[in-house]
Amino acid sequence: MATQEQSKIFEQGSTTYSNSSFFFEKEVKSKVTIFYAFVRIADDLVDQIPPDEIAYHNFRRLFFESYNSNTLSGNSIIDSFMELVRECEIPIEWIEEFFNSMEMDLNNYQYSTIEDTIKYIRGSAEVIGLILAKMLGLNEESYGYAEMLGRSMQFINMIRDISEDIQLGRNYFPREELEQYGLYPFTESIARANPDKFISFMNFQLERYESWQVEAELGFRFIKYRYLVAIKTASDKYNLTAQTILKNPFVVFERKVKPNKYEVITRGILNSILLLFRK
Repeated sequence: MATQEQSKIFEQGSTTYSNSSFFFEKEVKSKVTIFYAFVRIADDLVDQIPPDEIAYHNFRRLFFESYNSNTLSGNSIIDSFMELVRECEIPIEWIEEFFNSMEMDLNNYQYSTIEDTIKYIRGSAEVIGLILAKMLGLNEESYGYAEMLGRSMQFINMIRDISEDIQLGRNYFPREELEQYGLYPFTESIARANPDKFISFMNFQLERYESWQVEAELGFRFIKYRYLVAIKTASDKYNLTAQTILKNPFVVFERKVKPNKYEVITRGILNSILLLFRK
């Protein structure tokens, strides 16, 4: 079962995910909490200013040493996740891809094309969707949709977190697209100096998010009711974030657009009723 430390990491790290997971069965919620705590620890070490590279590499090393030797690492976050890896038969390649994307952040990887951006998203989000699908015991037929849901959710996070990422010296949007819209280098001052171009750029990115999200939601048909309530609730709140930004793209420089606990729980309760009647 997830510890209080892991639950705290989950609650503080994501309002949407932690409160949506309320609608999972207790055992599943515990697994999701353990998994989230593991990836959040690695992500936070990379996102510190400056990044704690020593702690990150030590965390990564402990995980792979534990995996390869089939012994405990002495780190409770790693050891709890390792139990899930064994129990759910999670491919080690997926976890390697996750760490590869974390290192793209550490190395300040430059994104020239959308293919470069998707390369990062693969390890930072698509494999997260795959691992969750594994933990839920979903059919492999659902895996492509799980990847796409991870991709779309990560992409709306990138849109939402533009200001925060600029402060970290990061930009995940393709340079060729920013140049096309006259927004390179990508800064708040350049965006505000070119409002029409910035709004057009944001609309283009939100349309891309929507196309990925629509494709991802086709996979909901593979998910059992008791799991779908939680997943659809998180998905709905990300869609709401996209709609809020679409109304005023400059909001990304003014505040972090995210739902509160009440909004997530309310939507979850509504979904728990509506999904009873899905075809």
